[in-house]
Amino acid sequence: AIMNNSGWNKHHPAVFFELASQYFLAGHRRTLPKSTRLLTVPTTMQRELKINPYYRSLKKRGGHFLTSLITWYHHGNRNGKISSTDKTSESVYLTMPLSQSTDILQAKYSLKSPSSETVWNSNHEDLNRSVFTTIYSQDLENIINDLKTGKIESTSAAYKLSKLSEKLEEPTVQRRPVPNTFPSEKKMYLGLVALAVLGSRPSAMTKRDSEEMNMANPVTNTDFLLISKSRLISTLFRLGLFLNCSHPSELRNNDLVQMIDLLWEEAREGFEELRLDTNTENSDLEVQNNDVDNDLL
Repeated sequence: AIMNNSGWNKHHPAVFFELASQYFLAGHRRTLPKSTRLLTVPTTMQRELKINPYYRSLKKRGGHFLTSLITWYHHGNRNGKISSTDKTSESVYLTMPLSQSTDILQAKYSLKSPSSETVWNSNHEDLNRSVFTTIYSQDLENIINDLKTGKIESTSAAYKLSKLSEKLEEPTVQRRPVPNTFPSEKKMYLGLVALAVLGSRPSAMTKRDSEEMNMANPVTNTDFLLISKSRLISTLFRLGLFLNCSHPSELRNNDLVQMIDLLWEEAREGFEELRLDTNTENSDLEVQNNDVDNDLL
């Protein structure tokens, strides 16, 4: 049962229907005759980004950071300091909840070998293929009526039909655009928290745990957390938060990535003491040694 305080109203409809679809499929597979039962796993990262509450939480934090980043850029007299021509990303994060799809993160793999009577092969495309497709009834009726009256051609109708499910990726309640574009203390605080969560390396709870698990030592104060720019950008990309970027090679031309570069550049001005010794325990193992001084903050 869905409780009134379940929070589903905070998500766009596609999240709910994707979860309902996976719940039905799992229940169906578990009730098949014993000799024909199918596994409910594996699942793909693309699907987990939609239905897993922990990934949704990370994605929400990423939205908080990008909102505060854009606010910092526009209200800090920095307009014109980046060579950006695409303003789509900025309008999305300033005016509405996250609604973009993560389907663009499709990795390129080699073709699977053909299945046979004794071998059943599948790849990421098979696992990502939806069993159910949910659309708005009125949108479908409009296309049917247009086809009946001859208002649209078959090719145009096919294109519209292929885009129907994407409407469920949009929020049902929009935020008012003007108030949300103003800077606020809460907005910047949420952005700082997201910056620390998404950009810092995982660390152990205690000194002994760090030695046993070969992880970073815990810090005595969160002000001493090292934030990696490369990890932050990579995390935001994997969460699907950079619009119109389907490959890492396209990130350098993204307006949001350029804003992050500008943030790092300004934050490090006049602070030579921030230069790190790559042989100490403070260095980040995920960053190349020759880039560590420019990456960590």
